[in-house]
Amino acid sequence: MNSSPTKETIRSVNVADLHFGTPKVPASLIARNLRKYLHPRLQDGTVDFLFIPGDVYDAILGLNATESFHAMQAVDELMELAIAHDFFIRVCDGTFKHDRGQNHCFMVRGNIPPLLGMPRVRTVDQLTVERFEPLGVSVAYMPDDLPLENPLEELKTQMRQLGLEQVDFLLRHGFWVHMLPPDLPNPPRNTLDWEQVQPLIRGAVINGHEHQPSIHGRVVSCGSFDRQAHGEEHAKGFFVVDYDKPSGRIDYEFVKNEGVTIFATFNAMGEAWPDMSPVVDAWLARLKRQEDQPNRPYLRVLSNDPTLRQSLTEYLANQWPGCFVSSEDPTKRKRHTAVTGERPTPKHLPVLTPANLAGHVTMHLASMGDGLPQDDVEWVLALRNP
Repeated sequence: MNSSPTKETIRSVNVADLHFGTPKVPASLIARNLRKYLHPRLQDGTVDFLFIPGDVYDAILGLNATESFHAMQAVDELMELAIAHDFFIRVCDGTFKHDRGQNHCFMVRGNIPPLLGMPRVRTVDQLTVERFEPLGVSVAYMPDDLPLENPLEELKTQMRQLGLEQVDFLLRHGFWVHMLPPDLPNPPRNTLDWEQVQPLIRGAVINGHEHQPSIHGRVVSCGSFDRQAHGEEHAKGFFVVDYDKPSGRIDYEFVKNEGVTIFATFNAMGEAWPDMSPVVDAWLARLKRQEDQPNRPYLRVLSNDPTLRQSLTEYLANQWPGCFVSSEDPTKRKRHTAVTGERPTPKHLPVLTPANLAGHVTMHLASMGDGLPQDDVEWVLALRNP
């Protein structure tokens, strides 16, 4: 790393939504793919930042869980690379139901030397702005599930306090207007509009949450590193972003994870071929051309004909031993419909803050029939944030 504030190009490697603990993709496989595809890009001496915008975990993992061992090993390997090759790691908390505070695993190791007089590794669980004076850049962090009425206004306030009109990077986890269907009556909380955020960003937004990789303006949505379910049959991987400070230009490269788990759907809706085997065989042949296949493939059949679904399921299982095959009739999926002109009544949920969290938890427990004194609730919450 060239540590001069006059350094013109800042390189970040950006990977999101690892989801250690997801049911169908073992943590050992995710760690293996990180080693094979991500690690080489962190070892060439050109990287300034490894940005991880949330959902490192899929669910809470016990320390006695095998998944936890592999996840902790993967985290430790990333920190070893940061020490060996002199780059910063910044992790932004994702959705609470996934990360659940477990990203603090990046912070428990005590022998990580600082870099350029700053913490080499940091996990961020609140909206804040950090200035990297040795590099001449600033980074804002906006985790998911923030207990704020208007996170964007809070970001502007913090920037004003630091004398900043723009930040170079925004690391966040959450939805954007351009990712959602138009005219959605009740968009997810903390959804941002790029048109409103654009004046604040000189470099790039590094975003997590949406599993399909995409670029919109300067919003680099990393996508998930691996496939985790049907419906995620697109390419997976991570982004390398080069940010030219003098001009504000960003260049990006999407690096594919070639060892992704195969999730593939054979759509036989409305088909009535006399012999489907040549078509199915050609489809299977395309899937098997993926050279790096460390996990069992997951195949799905879509058809409204139960006899055809059954025969295709059995045929696929015989043709590809070890695969997992499921079938579905799309016409029987539950669909949410709305009468034209009607809008659902939004739920007025309370805004949670550190000051009122214990009271809301106490009331919720009481409504569930599990009474617990508020003093005890405050004591439990203090264990997470000593």
